[in-house]
Amino acid sequence: MTAPHQAETSAPVAEFSRLLAAETVEATARKDHFEATIEECKALAKRFDLESLHFFRVDFTLKRQKDGTIKVQGMLEAALVQRCVVSLDPVPTELVDHFEALFTETGPDAGEGGRHKDSELIDFEQEDTPEIIENGVIDLGELAAQHLSLAMDPFPRRVDAEIPAAYRHPDEGAEEEQPSVFAQALEQWKQDKP
Repeated sequence: MTAPHQAETSAPVAEFSRLLAAETVEATARKDHFEATIEECKALAKRFDLESLHFFRVDFTLKRQKDGTIKVQGMLEAALVQRCVVSLDPVPTELVDHFEALFTETGPDAGEGGRHKDSELIDFEQEDTPEIIENGVIDLGELAAQHLSLAMDPFPRRVDAEIPAAYRHPDEGAEEEQPSVFAQALEQWKQDKP
C-alpha cells in the first residue's frame, strides 16, 4: 500500500539563511557576523543571475527599542561578476552597502498578547513600517540577500561597451551632426549684420 500524496506546504529554502531568535535581542546591542559558503555563493549567483559571486559577508548590529521593535543595522560586502547589458561581457564589481530594517512581533491586528500597549501600537502607514517576525525568528541571511540584490547595478555596462551599428537607431547621433535652429538663426544674424 502506497502512502497518499502530500501537497508541499513548506516554503522554499533560502540560499543564505541565518536564523536568529527574536527573544535573544535585548536593549543592549548585539553584533553578528556571517559569511556565505562557496555553495551559498553559487546558489545566490544563480538566484540573481550572476556570472559568479566570489564572496559575500555581512555585519549586523541588533537592538531592541523601547517600543519593543527590533532595529537591525547591517553592512554587506560582496565581490561579484555581472554580465554587461550591451556586450554580455563580464563586469566585475565590488560592493559595500549599509542598510537598516525594523522588525516587530506585533501586527496591526494584534490583541492583548502583543508586545505593545494600545497607546504604543505601530503606525503601519509610515514609510519605515516594521516587518512582522514570523515564528519568533528573523532570517538575517535572507534580509542581507535582499539588500545585496538592491545594491547591485540593475543595468551593468562595461565602460568600453558600445551598441553595434546594426542595432542602433538610424537617427542616433543625427541631432549632434545638425546644428540647432537657434545656432542657425544666430549664424544667419551674424552674416546679415553690417
